[in-house]
Amino acid sequence: MSGEEWHRNMVKDVAIRNPCRSGTLYYNYKGFFSIIFLALVDADYKFIWADVGTQSFSSDVQIFNHGPLRNGLENDTLGLPVPEPLPHDDRPIPYFLVGDDAFPLRSWMIKPYSNRNITNKERIFNYRLSKARRVVENIFGILAQCWKCMLGTIQQDPDRAKIIALTAICLHNLMRLCHPGLQNNDLDQEDKFEA
Repeated sequence: MSGEEWHRNMVKDVAIRNPCRSGTLYYNYKGFFSIIFLALVDADYKFIWADVGTQSFSSDVQIFNHGPLRNGLENDTLGLPVPEPLPHDDRPIPYFLVGDDAFPLRSWMIKPYSNRNITNKERIFNYRLSKARRVVENIFGILAQCWKCMLGTIQQDPDRAKIIALTAICLHNLMRLCHPGLQNNDLDQEDKFEA
């Protein structure tokens, strides 16, 4: 993996049936019952870290702030690769996560500039960062197309839904390792043009 292949973080709601006697613990702001799926993916469309099963009443940032991922990043125990140069450069660039504007800006987390009083260079940066975040959207699309149970509501309790989601992640990564080009037609492609 080269320095240009950034790690990205993502959060997704996995729809589940209404758990018995759970009240609103699993009811999210979108209006359905779910568990939270927080993950890191790489540029090769593989999951490299996942936490599935948090109750939906928590926000994405609350889950991140109080979970093992942030602790691992802040304590440098997550095992991120050492900085290395980008292509055609000799300056080492650290690996980092790409987050949206809800996440904190840290040495290991990059996020877009605020849209208030934004300069043209910052607007270009935000555009390029949003292109990097497309990998996150693509990987969930691939996951759902391969494992149809991820498209709808998983008719199981939260513990079994967590096992199903983690199994889908493992099978997804196995497919990407054994047949890396098989699902590439499902990827969101950008039109190429010459300037």
